[in-house]
Amino acid sequence: MISRRNTLSKGERLCGKKNIQELFNQGSSFYFFPFKVYYSLPTEAEGNHSALFSVPKRLVPKATKRNLIKRRIKEVYRKNKPEFYDIPISRPLIIAYIYTARKILNYADIESSMIRCQQILADKIHNTQKDEEKS
Repeated sequence: MISRRNTLSKGERLCGKKNIQELFNQGSSFYFFPFKVYYSLPTEAEGNHSALFSVPKRLVPKATKRNLIKRRIKEVYRKNKPEFYDIPISRPLIIAYIYTARKILNYADIESSMIRCQQILADKIHNTQKDEEKS
């Protein structure tokens, strides 16, 4: 059995204005409370999946609370990443998780929502790949 480290390295975090703009302009999206999830399978991407985590200032005005929520989201993603990476995807995936709740949810609620978002995302990617193979 191969043991994987549950890390969230710099390469796994989406950064760069061009990449982020491309994701929001050309990517697809869906909503599952408390997340609005944008995703894209770019053709020229290399490496691992990349993720972006955002908590809008308009919804959560205090920076300390926004940071708490982002830490919880990143921790949930990091802990559940191995199951998500086991899904067979032909290209690296670019994902943005936008937190949409106005209150601070506890860790368990964020975790259950994130797991469900990852399942929905896996289904959507699987269907997209099926459609591409037919074309």
